[in-house]
Parts: sequence; C-alpha cells; structure tokens
Amino acid sequence: MFKNKIPTYFFEASLSSTRNMPELSWPILVALVLMALSQLFVIYKFTRENGKAAQSKKDQENKVGSKTKEGPYKNCEVKLVPDKDGKTFCEWLIAEKESNALKYLDAHEMYGNPILLEKIQKAPEENYPKRFSGDDEKSMFYFRRGTIQSCDRFNAVGKNNDTNKEFYFGHIECIVVKSPHMEYCNETNKNVGWIFAVYCAPDYRGTGLSVAMIGQSLEYLRRFVKCVYLIVLSENDRGFHCYQKCGFVHLNYVGVNDKYRLMRCLLN
Repeated sequence: MFKNKIPTYFFEASLSSTRNMPELSWPILVALVLMALSQLFVIYKFTRENGKAAQSKKDQENKVGSKTKEGPYKNCEVKLVPDKDGKTFCEWLIAEKESNALKYLDAHEMYGNPILLEKIQKAPEENYPKRFSGDDEKSMFYFRRGTIQSCDRFNAVGKNNDTNKEFYFGHIECIVVKSPHMEYCNETNKNVGWIFAVYCAPDYRGTGLSVAMIGQSLEYLRRFVKCVYLIVLSENDRGFHCYQKCGFVHLNYVGVNDKYRLMRCLLN
C-alpha cells in the first residue's frame, strides 16, 4: 500500500546502536542541547533588545517636539505665549495677501470683512459656543456638540539658538469641550480637546515652525485631555499634511460635498 515504506530493520539498527552507546554519552548530549538552547536564548534576547532600541530611536526621531528639524529654522526652539489682546494676530490677518490663508482660517466669517480686532477678541465668547451648540440637529457640526470648558489662545514664538533672538511667527487656539458622546473623551469629566485658528505668518511657512507650534499645543492640551480633534478644509492639502506630521489621522469627511476633513490625535 505504501510504496515508500521504511524497512523495519532501519529502526532495529537504530535501537541497537542506541543501546550500545556509552553511558557517558547521554550526559554530554544533554549538556550540548542545553548549551545550544542557552545560546539561542541569548541571540533572541539580543535581537529583541536591539529591535526595541531601534524602534525607540525611530519614535524619538518622529516625535513632534519644540524644536524644528529642517530648513533655515532647524536650530530654533518654539514656545507658546498667551495671546492677551489679539493685536498681533489681527495685524497678521489684515496684512495677509494670500486669500486661501484667510479662507482656510474661515477668517471673514469669524472676524468680519474687513477683519476687526474687536471680533477677534470676542470670538471665544460669541463664536465658539455657537460652533459647539447642540441646538440644530441638522447642522453638519452637530456631532461635536458640547459645552466649552476653556479656550486658551496663544501666539507662537521662535528662538534662534545661534543668535538668541526671538520672533513671533504664528497663532493657535486650544479649546477643551465637554462632549460625552465623542470617542476617547475623558472617563471622568468627558472632555476632549480641539485646535482652532491655526495660523503661520507668510515669511515662516514651509519651515517646520508650524509643526513645532502644533506640537506645543498638543503638549499643552495633554494636561486636560487624552484626545484632540480638528477640522480642516478638504482642499487645504498643505494643512492636511502638516497635521499628519503632528500625529493627526483622517477619520472621515464632514459637510456638503465632503467640504471638511475631520482629524484626530490620540495623546499617550
């Protein structure tokens, strides 16, 4: 039935040779096996530790921090300072020559046309509560409804470590909202974070400073929430890729004709 059947005399010969082995051979054989297993374990442990070290180094390199990593401002430290009056932000917006920059910021709807300092100053009290209102179930932003707990506005300041000179280059706003229905809200107070009004002055775009500024805003929000959301116009590819560099992922589209992208960043 089985064409390749092994002859029985093969096993008999094997058993015979095994019986005739010196008694000392078995301890030696066991010792050799244990030595081999020990060496394999050392190799496995070494490879695993090297893998962890390499991954840790990679994660550290990819981490968004306070220092820019490329371009003419690669040796700059970035920090956030409270924007107490909105004047610098207002001056930037009034002088802005790139129409898309104002469009992506929704500046005219938020701050008027022409842009007014008074509207910028009152935005946290007048505009933001409406944007998180749950009164209109048909609103495309109804999903983010909640109660604003805080709104902190910052200007971004860079410091050139070679010259020790500081310069203002951007603006960003960090909002904490109580939204029990949002994914990854805090278990205790049900809060999530939002980033609004991300702006970089023209002379500093494409330098990596914006990424560092957003990274600092995430570090600030980390004290209060474990998840941060934002919305970006779908046509704003530059902003979208910038947010991806900061750890945000695209969740889905929002609005008529997929006008906006909803993005989220989980804070470890």
